[in-house]
Amino acid sequence: MTMLRLSDTVECLRKAEDLDAIMATMEVSFEALGFPQWCFACQMLKSYVTSPVYVFTNFSHEYMAEYVSMGYNDADPVAKYYSNNNLPWLWRVADDWSGYVNETSLFMQLLKRYGYTGGLCIPLFSAQNTRGFINLVSRDPSLADMYDALEGRAAQTTLILRYVQEEILRIATTNNENIYKNPLSARQKELLLWVGEGFTTKEIAEKMGISFRTVESYIVEIQNKMDVSNRQQAVTRAVSLGYILPLSVYDPTKMINREIKLVLSRK
Repeated sequence: MTMLRLSDTVECLRKAEDLDAIMATMEVSFEALGFPQWCFACQMLKSYVTSPVYVFTNFSHEYMAEYVSMGYNDADPVAKYYSNNNLPWLWRVADDWSGYVNETSLFMQLLKRYGYTGGLCIPLFSAQNTRGFINLVSRDPSLADMYDALEGRAAQTTLILRYVQEEILRIATTNNENIYKNPLSARQKELLLWVGEGFTTKEIAEKMGISFRTVESYIVEIQNKMDVSNRQQAVTRAVSLGYILPLSVYDPTKMINREIKLVLSRK
């Protein structure tokens, strides 16, 4: 098996001009890592209800046609797993799926007809609040190849996918409309954090050491920048797009009333 250097894969991804070029790079890289069949899904959180989803897969066209026509996306347990879990999941077609919707058993029969026996699902998240998963599929009844992958090869795919997510963002945000470029100043981000904590305008003014009118002015400016109509929507969108994050542990000016737990080596 010919192993590719990560630097070569990253260079190909950065030169990609469209999603097809990203797909081609992923196919070469994952094949070299020993993963002949896989599916990668990535959701870009523009909002909580209209976020686009990008799906890359090298499953056969026949399989995907049946998957889509039968609506198996609602029955696919892998597509449900990633949104509420952090850890990898080894799943088998032969597992007991009776606790799932009825169509899940039919979906597993579809996988079995195409020779698949199970796989490895790894949830993926990013600083921009993109979320998704890679599902590496096996034809080995023992899933020995997937257990082996957990020892190292699977980690290499997730590393590559960090770069893939960045390049999807680059290609998806064309015409100078990059919603993931943070438009907020440091003070505006701090103000939204206090709004998210439930503080009133007067309380925020006291926390930040500014006037009531300045807080109101900031809020109007934030809403205009983010094209929202109220402060609650501004917080929701700022969180979903990664515009605001918890205060940094390295900011000594914001350490009041914060619990820090330091764990040192016993050596």
